[in-house]
Amino acid sequence: MRTPKLSIIIPVYNVASYIEESVYSLLNQTVIRDMEIILVENGSKDNSLELCHKLSDCNPCIKVITTDIADVSTARNCGLNIARGSLIGFIDGDDTVEPTMFEELIKAKEAFHADIAYCNFKYVQLDGTVEHRFPDTGAVSEISPSELCYEILMEESTSAPWARIYDRSFFDNRKFPERMVYEDHSTMYRWMSEMSKIVHIDKPLYNYHARIGSITNGFDKDLRKYHDYFYAEIGRLDFVYDYSNLDSVHKKKVLRYLIKNTRVVAAYYVNMLLKNNDIEGARKIYRYYLDILDIRRVLSSPFLIVKTLEGRHKFKHRVSRILESLYLDQAILK
Repeated sequence: MRTPKLSIIIPVYNVASYIEESVYSLLNQTVIRDMEIILVENGSKDNSLELCHKLSDCNPCIKVITTDIADVSTARNCGLNIARGSLIGFIDGDDTVEPTMFEELIKAKEAFHADIAYCNFKYVQLDGTVEHRFPDTGAVSEISPSELCYEILMEESTSAPWARIYDRSFFDNRKFPERMVYEDHSTMYRWMSEMSKIVHIDKPLYNYHARIGSITNGFDKDLRKYHDYFYAEIGRLDFVYDYSNLDSVHKKKVLRYLIKNTRVVAAYYVNMLLKNNDIEGARKIYRYYLDILDIRRVLSSPFLIVKTLEGRHKFKHRVSRILESLYLDQAILK
């Protein structure tokens, strides 16, 4: 059997309404002859698996594997274990891609001898309305790893693995963190900072479809989501404090942004713990957050001392309001 140049991995979980459209967008790729499509079904409750087999029966380039673990990172890692291509790409099972996306990414990567190539994406709303949040100049240019890292940390660029292609060797010593919500949020910026050369196509070739129930569409009462998101934000703060490739201006902007984000996430997490009567857990997160924003970590920068003190004060104020709304004694967090 001919060895494919490009392996596309799709985690499949309860996407029966969308998986066919997603796969057809791949089958319409201009480089489909050099592709294999790996569908990793991971414990769906609908008929996603049946549809996956139906698609693979009609298309020899499609492989279907299964795992009982309903976890997107586990699915991606399982796909990587059997991928035969020298290049790797990902899409989500409810998204679509433009017909030339992977051809353009491959050409850009090869032209610049880059480690990774990536493009912009469009938001497709539930009613089909397309929202363009990124430019569409078509320009192809090199971007430094530190610049992309900055954009991801500032949420100006996605932390998701899709809309990119990677060398297969990129994953020789890297795996997606399993059984973690917001796993992309805690890994992609680190991975990008480790690259030597990255190329960007300033064109939206990936279509991100908004779906009801998507993890990224908002929090619910699942404490695990709050837990994982909080520690992902803490990990970002730790990374930026120690990351030497950001100039002082960009570092200040990122820290200001992350301190604000972490404060909000921590307050919501404390709120959910209190609503679940986990007083000790709320106390632990409260104190841990204040320890993270200890001014001893930023004594070299008067600016950061101010932002840190502001963050601590605003966090305490926000938590105090939560406690008042729950008719709890504020002393529980002292």
